[in-house]
Amino acid sequence: MLAERVGKRKTDLDALSFRQSQVIGWAQVLSLIPGTSRSGVTITAGLFQGLNRESARASASARYPFITAAGVYKLVKVILSASKEHQMSALIGAVAPTF
Repeated sequence: MLAERVGKRKTDLDALSFRQSQVIGWAQVLSLIPGTSRSGVTITAGLFQGLNRESARASASARYPFITAAGVYKLVKVILSASKEHQMSALIGAVAPTF
């Protein structure tokens, strides 16, 4: 509700600046908290950055690199802590869903 009132809602997704995209991307880190909606966080951050409602919704479907980086970090931790025979299974399990 606050994002709706504070956001200027004048910018569309094509006019998004690098700084604004970084704010939205970093806000997605909050979605790593269990029970937090990635799309909700992204839409709220987009509204705070001045995106109009349609552009904020569209930004929620965009894949920002910070979520990917968090997933890669977690995968590396799992692989490094796994025994040798389970490392390949962890890697295949992480990569297979992307195809």
